[in-house]
Amino acid sequence: MKDGRVETTRVSRLAAQGAACVLLATLLAGCGGVRNNLGTNASVCYTTLPTASVAIHNSGRLLGVRLVATSSLRGRYALFGATSGDVNSVKKVCLVAYAGTFFKAAVLKGRGYPSGRRAVVAVVYPGNRLLATVVLDKLPMPFNHPHVGV
Repeated sequence: MKDGRVETTRVSRLAAQGAACVLLATLLAGCGGVRNNLGTNASVCYTTLPTASVAIHNSGRLLGVRLVATSSLRGRYALFGATSGDVNSVKKVCLVAYAGTFFKAAVLKGRGYPSGRRAVVAVVYPGNRLLATVVLDKLPMPFNHPHVGV
């Protein structure tokens, strides 16, 4: 049998290495899961980006995407006034906000100001049908995150 100190040091080292391996495996298992969305209800709106991009003729910079109930647009946002005739049977819309220079006459289904620095494209969800492109100077709601939902 070897010296007690050498044996204790070896056991301590092996225990520390084993604990480090268990910790590393736990951390990797938490990070390695398969995900198919952003973890928010607005993830479904990313399928509307091609429709929104065509509506503004591929100009501008994407500011964010929101999935909202049309009932939330009725009393609170000027945006609903631009789409009220079309949303009677629609329950949810994806709103895609862009920054740039936009002209109501130059975007598809243009509404709002004659020109502005912001455009919000409203697309039916589900269905991916363009409702309106609203030209504004200031966004009527926050689009700070590209995936904020209802």
